[in-house]
Amino acid sequence: AELRNLRAHYAGEVHLVSKAIGQIVRKLEETGLLENTAIFFTADHGHMIGEHDYVGKSNINLDDRRCWPFYREVTHAPLLVYVPGIKPRRIPAVVQHVDMLPTILELAGAPVPDGLDGRSLNGLLAGGQASVRPCAFTAAYDLTRNPTVTVQDRRYSLVITGQDLDADRRQKPG
Repeated sequence: AELRNLRAHYAGEVHLVSKAIGQIVRKLEETGLLENTAIFFTADHGHMIGEHDYVGKSNINLDDRRCWPFYREVTHAPLLVYVPGIKPRRIPAVVQHVDMLPTILELAGAPVPDGLDGRSLNGLLAGGQASVRPCAFTAAYDLTRNPTVTVQDRRYSLVITGQDLDADRRQKPG
């Protein structure tokens, strides 16, 4: 019952965000700005609602338990992109948040600085590129706990959680 309640609240949040985005897009249409405005909609993370017996995004600072593994439910954040003149479609590619900066700079006609970790998505959006990277990385580290790293491609997730070997050796068996 608790999980059903949490899922209902989450669905309500999704509905409210969808309505708000719709209002923004309608206003851009009404003012004639949509024809020369790119829109990027994303989030910093997903949320688990009972998957893997967890509720939330992680356990980085909540209690003495170690960081939770970053499962796909948390790392697969939404990324919706609207660019005038490009047909909307679903693109099954692996991207990261850092890829938005070079993409936006290129769209604006601004130079992209050397040394950025991000890769422009414009070739991907235009349909001339299958992917910009083979995998994505997510990590968290709190000095009082063990690090958690996730490496994901479109099919697999490699979840690595660090072990404090000195602490493990000090624990008594049983």
